[in-house]
Amino acid sequence: MEHLEFQQVQDRPLIPQLPSAPIHWSPPPISWCKANFVGAIFQELGSVGLGVVIRDHEGSVIGALSERIPLPPSVEDVEALVGRRVISFAQELGLQEVISEGDAEIIVNSLNIDDECMASFGILIEDSQ
Repeated sequence: MEHLEFQQVQDRPLIPQLPSAPIHWSPPPISWCKANFVGAIFQELGSVGLGVVIRDHEGSVIGALSERIPLPPSVEDVEALVGRRVISFAQELGLQEVISEGDAEIIVNSLNIDDECMASFGILIEDSQ
C-alpha cells in the first residue's frame, strides 16, 4: 500500500445508536478511496463488532466487512484493532491510496505518528504501522 492516512471524525459512543442528525460523508480525492471504520462493544455477549466500509471518490462501495471478535481489555484496544483491520482489509482489496476515517481520536493520532506508542494498545499501533 503506497499511501494510508487516518482522520478523526466526531466522537461517538461505542454503543450502537441511531444518529440524532444526518451524517454527511465527504468523498476522498480522485483515485483515492475512503475507509470508514467503527468498533462496537457488546458487553452482554462478551464480544466486539468491527465494521469497515470502503468507498471510491464517487461514493461507490469497493468493499465492506463486519466481524465479531472476543471482547478485548479496553475501548482503546477495540479501536486499535479495527484500525489495524482496516489496513489489512485495504491490502486484501489491493488498494494503494486510502484515507481511513474513525472516531477515536487517540487511536487516529497514534496511527499518524511515527514515534513508538507506549500506551497499552501500542503493540497494535506498531503492528498497523
